[in-house]
Amino acid sequence: MTVHLSKTIDVAKAYDSAAQYYNKWHWQMLWNNIEQPLYTQYISNSERINNNFKALDIGAGQGKQSIILASMQYKVDAVDLSEGMLAMCPPNKNIILHLEDIIVFYKKNSEKYDIITCARVLSHIESLDEFSQRTFSHLKPGGSLLLSD
Repeated sequence: MTVHLSKTIDVAKAYDSAAQYYNKWHWQMLWNNIEQPLYTQYISNSERINNNFKALDIGAGQGKQSIILASMQYKVDAVDLSEGMLAMCPPNKNIILHLEDIIVFYKKNSEKYDIITCARVLSHIESLDEFSQRTFSHLKPGGSLLLSD
């Protein structure tokens, strides 16, 4: 059986609808029990490049990675397509929320980052080549890309 979708799924709308249930999904246990401890350990052990720590959280969702980075005094740009997901991110003076596509954000922003995080986002990216090139061009020399997908 072949299924043809006549309509493209609007990722932002899908996540807007799911935002209130997102943390209840079973796969979140993977983040909470395995990825988050490793992520936190890596960031806390990483050598900071300068006194103006900057981080970019791609597909920030409800801000789990952003909150960890902000707690370590990073200034965080949290980018996501879903207004519903970003609305669930607790206010934090070190986090700036950006409601837009990451490629659009990259084109408007020349900032370089000490750490760029990207979790469960690659399947939503149209051009992985462009995404990769732009991501690495926004990373400071010696910076880290934390990718989980």
